[in-house]
Amino acid sequence: MKVLQLTASSGSGGLEKHVVELTNGLHTAGIDVVFAGPNDLIERIASDVPCFSITSDRSRFSLALHREIFQLVNRVRPDIVHVHGVKAGSVLVRISKFIGSTKSIITIHNSRKSSKRIASKFDGVICVSDKILETVTNSNRWRIYNGIKSFQFEESVRGDHFLAVGRLVHDKGFDVLIKAAAQTKTTLKIAGDGSEKKSLVALVKELGAQSRIEFLGPVTNVHHLMTRCRGVVISSRNEGFSYVFAEALASGTPVISTDVPVANEVLPKRMLCPVDDPDALAGLLEQFNPKDGRYTELYRFAKGYFSLDAMISSTSNVYKELLGLTFEGLS
Repeated sequence: MKVLQLTASSGSGGLEKHVVELTNGLHTAGIDVVFAGPNDLIERIASDVPCFSITSDRSRFSLALHREIFQLVNRVRPDIVHVHGVKAGSVLVRISKFIGSTKSIITIHNSRKSSKRIASKFDGVICVSDKILETVTNSNRWRIYNGIKSFQFEESVRGDHFLAVGRLVHDKGFDVLIKAAAQTKTTLKIAGDGSEKKSLVALVKELGAQSRIEFLGPVTNVHHLMTRCRGVVISSRNEGFSYVFAEALASGTPVISTDVPVANEVLPKRMLCPVDDPDALAGLLEQFNPKDGRYTELYRFAKGYFSLDAMISSTSNVYKELLGLTFEGLS
């Protein structure tokens, strides 16, 4: 079984993180995998995985991009092309009748209409949350949560502050979180960088909360930070799959969130609040109980469902089902 992992998306977001870790994980598991994507992702792929460069700055309507992907698929001759991202997905749909018996599957990473529109054109669809799965039209569809690298539980030295992690962009709702925290006595540390940092720093100053809200900038020690905080708070307006949510639970850190996937599929309602509502989020911060007995159950859930091993195993079984092979333990 040869599988081509294909994306025309570059950067360091959740989609890109997923496709790199999936490719490397499938390779480690013994799957004959080939990767095609932008050069910045190729640099993160295991050195013994065959890789082909895709020019990511072309439009999804570019004839040159269509020709490039068509020639690639015919050169590799995979049993399955696994697509990530709307651009590569749109191209593959248009050339599908020219690639013979090769099966196609796409992972939908978000709830955007453009992603869901093309889902029915593939032989199979993987969704990263139940909420996305419910909106996709395809008779062959599966929910497989993104996997994360295992974190070792360690003796935690909990601080009295909340931690928020992510790109400082509109979708992550840090402006809402800052307004919420400013209403309470909460101490908050925000790890990450992005286009809205300047406006967020100005908002903290405007609200007079400089002594309680700290920007940490880009960090690499997220696990350490999580085990040193009182709890992790997610304030997103939109999510496909929140790696921060999975990492928090996997590290044994209590977490509260706005009503977004995957948090709203796992957390009880008392640990959730509506999106884009500073007052509701302030109430969630004030009512936060890190010793809530439900967290022990949630930590166990994360270890079972948010692991790289679970993601690799489930994805491999989906491939086998598409090809009509026997398999065991599909989740």
